[in-house]
Amino acid sequence: MKKSAIIILLILSAISLFAEDNLSLFRQYYRNKAYQEAYELLPNLVNQKYKDEMIYLAFGDVYFEMEKYDSARIMYQYAYDIRDDREEIVVKLARAYSYTKDVSKAVKLLKDFLKKNNDSWLCNLELGYVYLRADSLKQAEYYIAKARDLNKKNAEPLVALGDLYFTQKVYELARMNYEDALAINPDLTDARVKLATAYYWLANKEADENLSNELFTRSLKEWQIVSQKDPKNAKAWFEQGKILFLARRFEDAARAFYQFVQLRPTNALARWYLAQSLVEIGKCDSAVTHLEFVIKELDSVRTNAELKLARCYFDNQNFAKSLEVYNKIKSENQPLESRDYERIASCNLRLGDTTSALNVYEELLTKNTNECGLAYQVGMLAFVAKKYPEAIKFFTMSSQRCNDTIKAKANFFIGNSFLNINQPDSAIIYLSKSIELDSLNPLTYIYRGDAYSNADFKPKAKEDFQTAIKIINSNSTETNKRYLPAAYGKLCSLLFEQKDSKELLKVSKSWAEIEPNSENPWMYMAIAYQIQKDLPNACKSWKKVLQINSKNKIANEYYNQLKCGESQ
Repeated sequence: MKKSAIIILLILSAISLFAEDNLSLFRQYYRNKAYQEAYELLPNLVNQKYKDEMIYLAFGDVYFEMEKYDSARIMYQYAYDIRDDREEIVVKLARAYSYTKDVSKAVKLLKDFLKKNNDSWLCNLELGYVYLRADSLKQAEYYIAKARDLNKKNAEPLVALGDLYFTQKVYELARMNYEDALAINPDLTDARVKLATAYYWLANKEADENLSNELFTRSLKEWQIVSQKDPKNAKAWFEQGKILFLARRFEDAARAFYQFVQLRPTNALARWYLAQSLVEIGKCDSAVTHLEFVIKELDSVRTNAELKLARCYFDNQNFAKSLEVYNKIKSENQPLESRDYERIASCNLRLGDTTSALNVYEELLTKNTNECGLAYQVGMLAFVAKKYPEAIKFFTMSSQRCNDTIKAKANFFIGNSFLNINQPDSAIIYLSKSIELDSLNPLTYIYRGDAYSNADFKPKAKEDFQTAIKIINSNSTETNKRYLPAAYGKLCSLLFEQKDSKELLKVSKSWAEIEPNSENPWMYMAIAYQIQKDLPNACKSWKKVLQINSKNKIANEYYNQLKCGESQ
């Protein structure tokens, strides 16, 4: 034998052994209801040719369990091609036809079989189910009843009758039939799942609160039995999760969907329910993985999932990721809530982009024309960031939307912002508006005094500084007291600039009486005495400054220059 032929035989032998090992492993998974693991082996098995119809039947069962109904139908067809007289194969192939919306083929297949096997209760039952899925309720009832008559000791026709009534929303009759079925065979997991569901809908329709709670408790009890008896029943976990989700019992729903996802990790719809449940109970850190999966796999909810993902990233303080998803949503012109705009702005702030944050806030405030507090807060944000034109814009919005108290503050900051960009005339206008709304705020007079001074209206500036001092002294609250040094300091500085030593001496003495331990009034007093050439009193005042602050450079300089130490 040639060497190349030997190599080919060895390769074929290895492939055959590999396929046999996989088939053996598949059968093991199949027997243990480990359908996800079995499903993952199918790509390496389905292209092999088998003579045993039961292998194809098992392949079809796994595909069906994984809701891959087209693939299940193909596998069942292979089994049928090998053995077309086997009742189980006919039933499953017809069921697959029904699930792939080919009702006529399902009906024909079953009726053809029944022509030769009219006493097949199983085929009559499946024919009833085919009609039930197609909403042909009268025909469904006929064949389900016929199956029941053919096999009165079997529980499955009772389950089908329960399904018929359930479809018609006659939940009480559905419940009775499910209970009768379980009385015959308590191990019918599917019947118990349906009974739990029927209890839920009965509870949902019940007006009496106590009875409703009792029915809901029965529903949960049935779910617990299902979970204990058949923990690998993925469908049961899914249905349980849906009911708990609808009942807004999100923590319990999350547990049920988590169990389902362990069994069916590729099911995007279950992951979507799980993610929503986790978000509702504040577990965004756990929801993120599922949301990312859903966005890739489930187009019908992608936008909603993206929105929840952006919010979860934000809650998890992953601001860069949150902003990335939010920007994608905005680029697609998807609607956002006001709170989302605030999150986007906050992301920009956390990432050091104040300009973008302010742009987002402006967009939000343009949409929400009645918003007052936020406009003021954003104005403060811009003001603190020294973005004064933006601060003017947002405080103007606030002034237009808020009550007089906030309006007074907004006008104050508008005036202050104009002052900071060296527009004193505009500053005077808005600070005056603020004073009209709140005439007892000394700080507003101080800033308007600055504006008057910068605009070269010195008498008006002096008047405002004096008014601020009067307000503080007549209403000496802790807040007002904080402004006293500024008011006196501004007035003294103006008087010094005007060379009005007499008035400067008077004001500085008044200041020193109120704040004797502050170096500033004593400095202005010393300067006033110096201007008047009263050197002894100037030296006394400089000495007082140095007693309070020995490191004061100006005091040390003048004290030495006047030779105050020699004269005393």
